[in-house]
Amino acid sequence: MSKKFKLLIVISAYSLFTYLVFLSYNAIVPDESIPILTNNKQLIKKVENKFKPNKDSVYEIIEKKNKKNNENTGLIDKNDSKSMSSFNDKKNFKLQIASFKTKEKSDTVKDSLNEIEISSYEKVRFFVKKVSIEENETYYRVISEKNFTKEIASKLCEVIISKKFQCILIKDK
Repeated sequence: MSKKFKLLIVISAYSLFTYLVFLSYNAIVPDESIPILTNNKQLIKKVENKFKPNKDSVYEIIEKKNKKNNENTGLIDKNDSKSMSSFNDKKNFKLQIASFKTKEKSDTVKDSLNEIEISSYEKVRFFVKKVSIEENETYYRVISEKNFTKEIASKLCEVIISKKFQCILIKDK
């Protein structure tokens, strides 16, 4: 009886396998009588780019910023220096870049600034000045060596600020 039972299981498994093969074939290859749905409309439309410049657009803002940076670096050259020197202003302004409580920080800022060319007109050099405000408070300021007129000093400050440093004008006595 066990041989008949085994034979029955093998034959039923084989017939089930062939039935599943025919069923999957019909699922993959459909009959010709079944209608196939197709889309006749175009899915992608061509859109004409009607770009009009806007004063508040990102591109305009970036272009204005780039123009400002280019103007700042070219502010002081030999031609401008002649017209600025004709002013009767006294040269009594210095540039202060930083003020620290430690001399080491001031020295590193001074060294990095002295390596950068700020003006093509004249060489701007910086030094560290020790300033005592109160009895216990001593600061080391990074200040320009030369004095400038107010106009030249403010333009130099703009150039320094555009190079990611801070700058203020100090009236020298």
